[in-house]
Amino acid sequence: MKKILFAALAALAITSCSQNEIDGIDNGTPKSKNEIGVNTIVKKSSRATVTSNSSFTSFKLHAYIIKSSDIATSGWGNAYMDGIEYKGGQGNWATTSGTFYWPITEMQFFGYTNDVTYTAPASSSAYPTISYTLPDTPADQKDIIVAYSKNITKPSDNTLNLTFQHILTRINFAAKLADSNYTYTVESITITGAKGGAATYTFGGTEGKGGNWNITGSAPASGYSYTFDNTVTAKDDIYDYTQNNNSLMLYPQSLTDAKITVKYKTEKDNATFFNGSKEVALTGEWTNGQSIRYILTLPVGAEKMSVNTTYDEDWNATDNEQTPKTPVL
Repeated sequence: MKKILFAALAALAITSCSQNEIDGIDNGTPKSKNEIGVNTIVKKSSRATVTSNSSFTSFKLHAYIIKSSDIATSGWGNAYMDGIEYKGGQGNWATTSGTFYWPITEMQFFGYTNDVTYTAPASSSAYPTISYTLPDTPADQKDIIVAYSKNITKPSDNTLNLTFQHILTRINFAAKLADSNYTYTVESITITGAKGGAATYTFGGTEGKGGNWNITGSAPASGYSYTFDNTVTAKDDIYDYTQNNNSLMLYPQSLTDAKITVKYKTEKDNATFFNGSKEVALTGEWTNGQSIRYILTLPVGAEKMSVNTTYDEDWNATDNEQTPKTPVL
């Protein structure tokens, strides 16, 4: 099979089935002209083990030979590619499932990582879903990425381009000191009241965008504790705790009972001015693929803590932040 390589893309060769097993397969000659090739690209890298083009080492793929406009009347039919797993890496993908070929009609492709469980559409009015259980321990949380390519026909180079999108919300924190003349020691930062546990994601839109989460489980009562290095150096009076591997990866959701709790201490001239915890409520909504940094303003004494937010469109960037939204107090 001819390998097609692109810069920053992982070149794959899709395998399984003979050309004649499913109606509508283009049986042109030579056969290699009609083999489906796949390129993948990961949008906006993220969390614990960063999922990027260079670290993307495995995924599974489902494909259906049907126009999206015909699904309501004809149903999805059997999957032409049924959970085909690829392992390897950029330019070195491999599967043991045979060879696939382009049909002469549209196809629907659904890709996902191995951390989830795929369920086929239950009816002609439904779309595929994946199920996932968010770990209680932040260090065990994964970066879940999916791809949905809609109404794809055979391209001139036989290559399907799959764009994987992040579908969890990435959370980080920074601290702004109300008075830098005091010594601050931040001991812990915790989010409580956010939904967690088991959930189901329904594919929608295109390229993984537009899907919806249905959260049926519950988060630990103790919440999700953020791991950070409190020895970081301030920049513009802000101590940014964001690192490459310490983000919380939580479900997109409307925030109703969520809050941030910060435990810290302030000292000066051998005297302690505050030693305890403060809370601030969270409102609004977390969305698929959103990267949020909460900037916590920590007062010296018993004053109320406040929080501001920045939204990072590029998960890799450290300085690509939009104008802060209205503070949540």
